[in-house]
Amino acid sequence: MTAELDRIVAFVRAFEDRRALERVPFRYGTALFNRSLPRLWDWNTLRLESADGASAADLAREADAVQGGAGLLHRKITVDDAAVAERLAPGFARIGWQTQPLVVMTHRRAPDRTPDLSVVDEVSEKALRPTRLAAARGDSWSKDPETVRQLIIGKQLKAEATSIRWFTARVDGEPASYCELYADGRIAQIEDVTTLPEHRGKGLAGAVVLRALAEARAGGHDLVFLVADADDWPQQLYAKLGFDQIGRFYSFLRTP
Repeated sequence: MTAELDRIVAFVRAFEDRRALERVPFRYGTALFNRSLPRLWDWNTLRLESADGASAADLAREADAVQGGAGLLHRKITVDDAAVAERLAPGFARIGWQTQPLVVMTHRRAPDRTPDLSVVDEVSEKALRPTRLAAARGDSWSKDPETVRQLIIGKQLKAEATSIRWFTARVDGEPASYCELYADGRIAQIEDVTTLPEHRGKGLAGAVVLRALAEARAGGHDLVFLVADADDWPQQLYAKLGFDQIGRFYSFLRTP
């Protein structure tokens, strides 16, 4: 790993540890639990810290024992060492698990263009809840009130676990796009970049990201990063905003 990626891994792990209600060592790493929020799979995961020659089948059996023993219906393993994850991926595919690659991108360059940042305001988490729910209406989980309830609680717990700020771009006075900014020490992460479908293509996502970036730089954070789905288009937007890919994280998932 590069020095930048080492710092990002440490930042992410520290954040995961703070938001977890339970941290339980297992043979290959740490199990992170928030059992009151079982439908938030990212909050109930096995963090692989030392593969120690394990195969995908070995790790799946461990997940059955640890996560199944905790009463969870899903199985999830997160891996921040790309070489280890790429070795394991074929084995997980053979046993029917999903592989979810994520690209890690840091800000290094001036953006190709600068959107109008005057449309962006800083708001509270509570003020963004209606917009977040509106953005999720097309997702299957949004039709389940219990999952929605757990997601809202999760957002509140995140705010307690670290310093989070929220930024939104408005159209006709109403929030249309938003993102979160996490910060700790000299590192900041931009997360949960979302635009309502009817307002996409207007440069709003770029505006909220660059406003969050500007606030992070003003706060003295010398490393600003974000994580994007490796199989989706937003990474192309982030590249235009001056972010470069420096590595990959992976998750392996078996859904209920």
